Amino acid sequence: MKLTRSQARWAFPVCVAFVMSLLMSGVLTAFNTGIDLGLPLRWMKAWGVAFVVAVPIALAVVPRIRALIDAMVVDPALPPTREMIPDSGRRGQ
Repeated sequence: MKLTRSQARWAFPVCVAFVMSLLMSGVLTAFNTGIDLGLPLRWMKAWGVAFVVAVPIALAVVPRIRALIDAMVVDPALPPTREMIPDSGRRGQ
């Protein structure tokens, strides 16, 4: 299945929220309650809550982080600017 760019912008944060909430809730549930036969049920309950919280957070945060990272990326086809050259603003040294 192929996604359009618009669909991918929505799918990426949801997928990140899915994986992170699943793994983090599993690790923290096992750490806090121990590993026994009841762990899978406790984990799934914790993951259900974590996923519901993680999705809106990821949808709000991922686009902002992507924009921040995009602002820091250098296009190799362009010549470097003064800001990209270390110590380019210092004089007399």
